[in-house]
Amino acid sequence: MTEPAPPARPSARDPLHPATRLGRVLQQIGSFSTMHAAELDGIAAELDAAGQTELAARLRIYRDLHTQEAGLILDELADVRADLDRPSPANAPSPPEPSPPAVPSDPSARPDPAANSPKRARWLAEQAAQARLAAGAAQRPRSRRDLFHRPKE
Repeated sequence: MTEPAPPARPSARDPLHPATRLGRVLQQIGSFSTMHAAELDGIAAELDAAGQTELAARLRIYRDLHTQEAGLILDELADVRADLDRPSPANAPSPPEPSPPAVPSDPSARPDPAANSPKRARWLAEQAAQARLAAGAAQRPRSRRDLFHRPKE
């Protein structure tokens, strides 16, 4: 049984390519902004005709603000689309991938990551001191007090 081919990376002309999709979003936002500006102009004209010039002026200010903000969004999205459309340099060397550290097959041959830890050094020193005490207690001569008192069990 043959394996299915891996999915091809969408080209810049493919409808699923991010640059193409972003182009559609740019078009939709532009149309949306133009449509709303025209609606607000129509309402402002009706308000002017009804003698509400102050309200019509405020509505035109909102329309202008809306148009400016939509323009900023469209400019930013156009920059992103241009970055997506720009082909990546084929000749540019890619950064070298770090090689994974060699792991010995024998677990006991692996280096101990905590070998140089200060905590481990302290623990090893305590273990050595306890071992010396235990060894020294067995070889130390008994005192008279130790002789006359029973050991605690």
